[in-house]
Amino acid sequence: MSEYQFYDFRAVDRPLTSSQRMELGKISTRADISSTRFTNFYTFGDFKGNPVVLVERYFDAFLYLANWGTRELMFRVPLGRAPSARVLRSYLSTRVQAAAWFRVRGPHVVVGFRSDREGEDWDSHEEGELASIVPVRSDLLMGGVRVFYLGWLLRVQEGEVAENATEPDLPAELERLSGGEAALVDFLRIDHHLIAAAVQRRRGRPAKARTAGELLSIANTRREEVEQRAAQKAQRDRERGRPQTRSFEPGISSHSPRAKPTPGGRWRVWSRVESRQPTTKPWFSCKTCVRSATPQGVCRSSRASSMICGNGTAQKCRS
Repeated sequence: MSEYQFYDFRAVDRPLTSSQRMELGKISTRADISSTRFTNFYTFGDFKGNPVVLVERYFDAFLYLANWGTRELMFRVPLGRAPSARVLRSYLSTRVQAAAWFRVRGPHVVVGFRSDREGEDWDSHEEGELASIVPVRSDLLMGGVRVFYLGWLLRVQEGEVAENATEPDLPAELERLSGGEAALVDFLRIDHHLIAAAVQRRRGRPAKARTAGELLSIANTRREEVEQRAAQKAQRDRERGRPQTRSFEPGISSHSPRAKPTPGGRWRVWSRVESRQPTTKPWFSCKTCVRSATPQGVCRSSRASSMICGNGTAQKCRS
C-alpha cells in the first residue's frame, strides 16, 4: 500500500441529528456515519472536507493518521469551560498548522496538535487510539492545563519555540500522567526525556524557570545517559555470555540460575559453571531448594527431604 489516510471524528457531548448526518454524507459517500462517529479512510485521493471546520460545527474530538508519518488530534470545548486566551497563548500557537494550536470560533475553543515524522514505522492498530485519548477532553473541561503544557513541549520538540523563551507555568503532578494523557503523549510522539526534564525542574524547585533551550539540553543529556547505560549493559551481557532468553517453571525462582528440562521431563538448574565444565556424574537438584543444590547432589537446605536426579530418579537428601 503506497498511501493510507484515516479520519476519525467523535461527537461526545450530544449525538448528531439526522440532518447533520445527511450533511456529512454529502461530503463523503464512503464514510461510516453514526449518531456519534464519522470515520473514513483513503488509499488514494484526499478527504473533501476541512477537518477543522467539521470539528467546529459537529464534533468534539478528532484523530488523523497517515502512513507517511503525520498525526493530528483536535478537541472542541465550550468557551466558558476553557482557560482565558492569555493563558492559552502562553502554551499554544494561534497558527492552525503549528504543532499545538488553538482558535476561538463562536461558543467553542478548538485545540489542535500535529506531529510529523517521516520514516516512522506504520502501525494500523493506532486507528483505535482516539477512544483512549478522548478522556483528555474531560480534563480540559475541568480546567486542567497539563495537556496544554504537553502541547508546549511538542512545540519545543518541533523547533517552533525559541531556545531563549521561558517555559510557561508548570502544572502540578506532571510526572503522574493520566491514561488519556499518556496515550496522547505516545500518539504524538512527545519526547519522554523532555517531559522528565520538565519534571526535574519542579522537583529541584529553582528560583528561576528554565528556557526551552535548557530543557532540550537536559533532555539530550538524559537520553545520552540512558543509551550509554543500555550499551554498557549489552556489552556486559555479551562478555558474560548471558543467554538471551530464560525458561522457568512454577516453583523455580526467577532469581535462580536458568532452568532447563531434562529428557525425563524434570527440570534442573543449569549453571554457567556446568556449561563450561560438563560432567558425566548424575546431577541432582533439590525439590524444595533449587539454589542450594550442588553438582554432587548435596542439598545444603535443612528444609529439604529428598533430591531429584537429573534423569528423574528420586534420591535421599544427604545434608
